Amino acid sequence: MKRLLAATLCALFAYCAHASTHNSANYAGAFHHPAAQKTVRATILDAPDTASLNSSSAGQSASAPHSVVLTWNASPDAAANPAVTYNAYRVTGACSASVTFTKINAAPIAALTFTDPNVAPGAYCYYVTAALNGIESVPSNQAAAAILVLPPGSVVLSAK
Repeated sequence: MKRLLAATLCALFAYCAHASTHNSANYAGAFHHPAAQKTVRATILDAPDTASLNSSSAGQSASAPHSVVLTWNASPDAAANPAVTYNAYRVTGACSASVTFTKINAAPIAALTFTDPNVAPGAYCYYVTAALNGIESVPSNQAAAAILVLPPGSVVLSAK
């Protein structure tokens, strides 16, 4: 589903940019100035939905490597353009809109899954963006993961 975007930007030198999208990924807008007119093209990508998140930590020691596997649904834009890729972002701690996330993939992700390897025990929050030609979508919904470690040894219960 494409978002309706309407924006007016007046910047230096008295140039104003007017652009909007109406159920389309691209729209040609115009810069207005008494002596000049320029055309600008805007691309708006829809964000993927984060479908699920799994962590592999049950029964592992605190020093063992842990991983978190993110999976998500494709961006609606991917059907029309198979060149859409994804980026994964993470922050240590609870999910919040006011924290700064860090991109964790070195290369664009073509698949609908990403494994965050070697994660230490603790709380993490993730989101995913769709990307095309250097343009990223808004973030997907956030997904929380907790890497819990069971204490060493066995617990034996007996009934009397």
